[in-house]
Amino acid sequence: MNASHPTKELLISTAFELSLTRPMAEITSDLVLETSGISKGSLYHHFEDFSDLMEHVQVRALSIFTDSQIQGLQELMATSQTKADFLQGLRPISHGNRSPDVGAARLARIESISKALSSTRMREIKGPIQQRITNAIAEIFREANRRGWANSDLDPMAVSVFLQSLNIGSVVDILAPTQVEPEAWFTLIDLILSEVILDH
Repeated sequence: MNASHPTKELLISTAFELSLTRPMAEITSDLVLETSGISKGSLYHHFEDFSDLMEHVQVRALSIFTDSQIQGLQELMATSQTKADFLQGLRPISHGNRSPDVGAARLARIESISKALSSTRMREIKGPIQQRITNAIAEIFREANRRGWANSDLDPMAVSVFLQSLNIGSVVDILAPTQVEPEAWFTLIDLILSEVILDH
């Protein structure tokens, strides 16, 4: 996401960099101002309040994650010669989203969705990014259809939303004292990919 003013960009970038090394709850306006060297008046000139700034930080993180996911999928489609190649390449992408080291990213995405549901401001800045990843995944599926690798009975946008929901949906298991074994989850994902989505 591009900020329209250098000071606004510096505030977002500073808060984003701080978020890479500490929980969001520990980032205060005083810390951001001290680190950036920007005055409190400038912060409130560019943002309605400190929460507004932190919402931009969450969207920045989502945008970076989204760009990475889109690039990975586009590269996979470009290098896959067969449906088997494509399916094999999808496995680490879909499995990776269930790995413990990206659990925080999944939780952050769910948190941003929750905030967007109750905040028009958050929905307005997050909506275009969400649309971008949905469109990109749908286009990958359309290309898979053109190559004869995918189920042409399925709507590309529905597939895109389903795959995104599948990847973040497993976060509900974090609440359970006994969690689903990763291999069982991976087996289910692989079956859906190979027998439903990439079946024709």
